[in-house]
Amino acid sequence: MMELSRLKARAMVLEEYDAPLRLRELEVELPPDAIVVEILAAGVCGSDLHMWRGRDPRAVPPLVLGHEAVGRIISLPCQKRDLLGAPLTEGDLVLWNRALSCGACQACVLWKQPALCQSRWTYGINPPKEKGLLQGGYATHILLRQETEFFKLQADVDLAAIVVASCSGATAAHALDLVTIRPGQTVLVQDSGPLGLFAVALAAGRGARVLLIGSGQRRLELAKKLGAEQVFDHRQTTVDERRQIILGDFAGVDAVVEGTGRPNAVAEGLELLRVGGTYLVAGFGDPAGGLELDCYLLARRQIRLQGVWTSDASHLAQAMAIVNKQPQIIKQMVTEYPLAAADQALLAMEKRQIIKAVLRPQL
Repeated sequence: MMELSRLKARAMVLEEYDAPLRLRELEVELPPDAIVVEILAAGVCGSDLHMWRGRDPRAVPPLVLGHEAVGRIISLPCQKRDLLGAPLTEGDLVLWNRALSCGACQACVLWKQPALCQSRWTYGINPPKEKGLLQGGYATHILLRQETEFFKLQADVDLAAIVVASCSGATAAHALDLVTIRPGQTVLVQDSGPLGLFAVALAAGRGARVLLIGSGQRRLELAKKLGAEQVFDHRQTTVDERRQIILGDFAGVDAVVEGTGRPNAVAEGLELLRVGGTYLVAGFGDPAGGLELDCYLLARRQIRLQGVWTSDASHLAQAMAIVNKQPQIIKQMVTEYPLAAADQALLAMEKRQIIKAVLRPQL
């Protein structure tokens, strides 16, 4: 095993909210138990925008953002296997579950829902401060705990495509695991970003007829390639027009996956459910306000209103399977940037100029 005592790295550091990230040269003394990974690709998530703008109370500067990353192990001070049983060695390409849960509470042990663990923390969002800055993906290297859950990657994997599974893909998989989707049922997806596009692929893979409400020609075309039967451009259609088609032609939908983070989308989607349908709220990564609910109609129609919070490693595995099945389509979501252009990537995401930004430290 390769033994390192000190490491030189570069990182884009969030030093204050709503301000440019600062490129810093770091030289750190390595904890003897740290798994050191050279980052080869890091996703820029919509949640990173919330943190950058100061809207996520979990993220406190100074912080290296980035909870989506893949890389190569350069120091492995322990014996370790990935979640499929493959032994890990230095030089392996890996993707890891972005969060660590305690493994001992009722959520982890009794409920089997580690995403609900109240001690859970996430690389690039709220890692323990005493462990230093190199705990996020916007860097050349990251220091990972030995209890981190890994997936070993094939040498020929498209890193910029597989990293997209890390958050949005896994969260979409979690959403669909919370509802039973049978072949022939109808699923509506409200979002044409990465979360929504993964939801389309996952629902179509379960045999559902999939509809999508979104915007942007490129996004809508990708939704069709991933299995959407019909797409609605919310900028070209009205709520009433969409309601008439969905309630008329499809008699309502069995489930809705919301990925927009907008209360008005929730209001629209609830009306489009059939009696007994399920509404999955998956897109709210920061406080974004509320809406007024008619509780009588919720009860009378026996609607299930289901929140979705993050994911666990089983959901990440499902999202990776989607990428491995159709990497060329998933790669079409991606625009690559060098590490020093992280601000530009964030702004491009914020302005919806691109679907998904991926930082490549080696560029």
